[in-house]
Amino acid sequence: SNTEKITEVCTNLFVEAVEIRTDKDPDVAPYVKPIKMRYEQVPMAPELKSVHKYLTDCLKSKIAKAKEYGNVTTGGYATVSKGELLKMQRALQGKVMGGEKEIDLFRSISIVAEALKIEHALEMIETQGIVACNMYLEDLLSQSATTKTKAVINLVQDENYKNALHKSRMLLKDNIEHPKMTAMRTWVQDYIAKNKDRKIMLFSHFRDTAAYIEEEINKPDGVRAKLFVGQAKKRGRGLSQKEQKEIIEQFRNDEYNVLVATSVAEA
Repeated sequence: SNTEKITEVCTNLFVEAVEIRTDKDPDVAPYVKPIKMRYEQVPMAPELKSVHKYLTDCLKSKIAKAKEYGNVTTGGYATVSKGELLKMQRALQGKVMGGEKEIDLFRSISIVAEALKIEHALEMIETQGIVACNMYLEDLLSQSATTKTKAVINLVQDENYKNALHKSRMLLKDNIEHPKMTAMRTWVQDYIAKNKDRKIMLFSHFRDTAAYIEEEINKPDGVRAKLFVGQAKKRGRGLSQKEQKEIIEQFRNDEYNVLVATSVAEA
C-alpha cells in the first residue's frame, strides 16, 4: 500500500523491476468487460453520531496519551488514519527489536494497539452500521474476561468505550440501522421487481455484514438471496469448496437471484 512496503518486499525477494498493469493497458483491456459505476452517498443517521463521537473521543484520548510518552508524533493532529497508526505501531516495534526496553515504549505500543481497535470500531459504525459495530464492541468486552492483553483489558475500562457500547446496545434494541442498508434494500427490491430475469451480486467487506444483508433483503417478495463466504469458520459461518460450488450452481440455475458475498466471490 506504500512505497516503503513495496521496496521492502522487492529487497527481500531480490526483485529488480516491477511492472504494473491496469484495465486500460492494451494487453489487458481486451479481457476486461466495461463496468458502469454509480455512487450514491447517504448521510450518517443522526442516532449513530452519538456512538461515533464517543469512539472519536476515545481515539483522541489514546493518541494524546501516546504522545505524552514521547514515542509517537502525529503531525499536530488529534486523530490519525489507520495507515498512520499501523506505521506508528511498526516503528515502535522496531525500537523494541533494536534493543530499546523503556517502560514508556511498551506503554506506547499498548496504547497504539488500543487506538487501532477503536479505529476499527469507527470503521464499523461509519461503513457497516450499528449491528457490526455493536458486535465488535461486545467481542472486545468478551475478550477482556479471558485475555492477558493489556490493550484489550485497558480499553474496555475506558469511559468513552463504555458509553459507546451502552449507546450501541440501546440503538440495537430500537432497530436503528445504517441508512445505506435501507437504500440498498429498496434498490434491490425495485430492481428485482422490474427485472425478474436478472441477478444481482452484492459484495460486503465484512462477513458479519454480509450475513446481516442476506437476512434483511430476503424479506421483500421476489428476492431470493444466499450468503457466499470463504472456508474459514467465523461465528459458525464458513463454506467448504463443495458448498461454494453448489451455491454458485444454484445461483446460475436461478434458485437464487441475489448472491451476497465477501471478496472470496470476486474470482
